[in-house]
Amino acid sequence: MPNETKSYLNFGIVGCGMIADIHAQALKSLAGVHLVGVADVSFAHAKSFAEKHGVFAYETYEKMLSDKTIDAICICTPSGFHAEQAKAALLAGKHTAVEKPIAMTVSDADSVIETAEKSGKLLSVISQLRFSEDVVRLKNAVLNESFGKIHFCNLSMKYWRDESYYSGSRWKGSRLLDGGILMNQGIHGIDLLRHVIGNATVISSVTDRLYHKIESPDTALALLRYDCGALGVLEATTAAFPGFDLKLEIIGEKGYAVFTEDHLTSFVIEGKEQPLASEAKSSGTASDPKAVGWKKHALQLRNFANAICGTAQLAVCGKDGREAVALIADVYKENM
Repeated sequence: MPNETKSYLNFGIVGCGMIADIHAQALKSLAGVHLVGVADVSFAHAKSFAEKHGVFAYETYEKMLSDKTIDAICICTPSGFHAEQAKAALLAGKHTAVEKPIAMTVSDADSVIETAEKSGKLLSVISQLRFSEDVVRLKNAVLNESFGKIHFCNLSMKYWRDESYYSGSRWKGSRLLDGGILMNQGIHGIDLLRHVIGNATVISSVTDRLYHKIESPDTALALLRYDCGALGVLEATTAAFPGFDLKLEIIGEKGYAVFTEDHLTSFVIEGKEQPLASEAKSSGTASDPKAVGWKKHALQLRNFANAICGTAQLAVCGKDGREAVALIADVYKENM
């Protein structure tokens, strides 16, 4: 274990896949934060990742949790491991930021939240889209009733993942570890939907495997009714070649907005076009998950670190992650 005088808020990462690299870059960009080390089910993989980022490689996750210099853990493992690994980190006295989803079931999410409450440590679920400046604008417009009564809110996530995406992994596409289109690829959009508009009830839904030979669904459609009275359609798939950007549409009696990928592309209130940020290019994640950037992760992890230090309120808590899982469970429940 590293032996050093702690002058930073020290982080560890468990899981050394693609998303862990995003976390590592984000953490290394933050002042007052120190990425100490990493752990993975494969020690060889952990050592390779650690060498790349100039950090320590722990032989096991348990050894990382036993390191008293570690203040916080980022969980970047396959989805099906999140709940148990988050609880282990919290019980070890570590503040915990877990990649989406918080858990694969609502009951497991509740168990993680209960563990966090008992431990007295902070629990956050990665929901980096909330940190887009245009998401903040959109959320404020809803809170300020700028759209008037909202009639429709539709979310489209028509992504593409080729066969190698699933065949090259031992867990992607599985029911227990991946959970399918909504639990893996679509959960960020669902969190965004709930964050901006509020809770929704599933009126009807259907899931299917339209293209990929996997256990979990690659496609889901749902008709939603929001607590505000609006109706909406949720559509998500990884079978839409060549892949299309996430699109969130809000239509109300006084205006409308279209949010595409991570920025507003239309924003009209009472007939007046609102100013838009300079035109942004597609991130490319609709067809390539590796195209995701690290800067919004850095914003969320900055908030998480500040909340640990008591200088900010935690922006995304365990309950936020739990509610996204609950909506997904309701969509899937209709098709079990």
